[in-house]
Amino acid sequence: MQKHGWHIIVFLLGFFLLSSCVEQKEAKTRYYGDSYNFIVTADSMQLLRYLPSESSLYQDTLYVYEDERVAVADILTSDSLDIKNDTAWVQLMRDESTFGWVEEMEMREQVVPADPISQGIAAFSDSHFNIFIILVAAIVMVYFVRKKYGGRVPLVHLNDIPTAYPTVLCIMMATAATLYATIQMFDFEGWQYYYYHPTINPLAEQGVIAWFLTLVWVIIIMAVACVSEVVKHLKLLDSIVYLLGLCAVCCIDYIVFSKLTLCYIGYPLLVAYIVFAVMQKRK
Repeated sequence: MQKHGWHIIVFLLGFFLLSSCVEQKEAKTRYYGDSYNFIVTADSMQLLRYLPSESSLYQDTLYVYEDERVAVADILTSDSLDIKNDTAWVQLMRDESTFGWVEEMEMREQVVPADPISQGIAAFSDSHFNIFIILVAAIVMVYFVRKKYGGRVPLVHLNDIPTAYPTVLCIMMATAATLYATIQMFDFEGWQYYYYHPTINPLAEQGVIAWFLTLVWVIIIMAVACVSEVVKHLKLLDSIVYLLGLCAVCCIDYIVFSKLTLCYIGYPLLVAYIVFAVMQKRK
């Protein structure tokens, strides 16, 4: 592993350089309106009692706090306000006595839709890279400890067990990440609509989003099957090590393919990865 360490370093440097060239998109359409509910994610969010164009010398301010639910009471754009261009203001209401205005862009950074699916998407987007680092660090540590005291360590693609489920799970994770990046490139507005009006039913969606949701369900089922198969083939400690490694590989697949597909490199890389995974399984 040490003699291949520099290959890993070069790959990671190239990966981050390529992923940094991707521009972040902004939604062109507002997919929420009056009475739409949000949950505050910031420690506190400041609201103005009056619009800047209405206030005089005194401006009353109030705050809503983390995990509180707020509803949209009104939305005013720059066309109807005597303020700077390209600015929209949203009036949020927590209760009858707590309501005020906030700039739309500022609000979006401090709230998530109240729907649990939307909250899950936001939480995963914010934390998946940290989870990836923790899992990879954990499996590397466990790998070396197990290698030192217990000989060969079972690991998907390298020292695999006699079942195809883990390999298929990794391929599905890479494919799902590629589909997700494809949605971000070619159907970004559709994904924004889904984020504000989510569903777990793939039949309720169309196009790539429907395929992506279907694949998510298949991945969940396949993950359960993998745990069952691993426990059958390995002892308890080896099962834990193998499953940690499987999680780490799935995280690597998701990060790499979701980023590199945005630079169009993910598509040929996915084909190469599938060939590699199948060849390793056949060995």
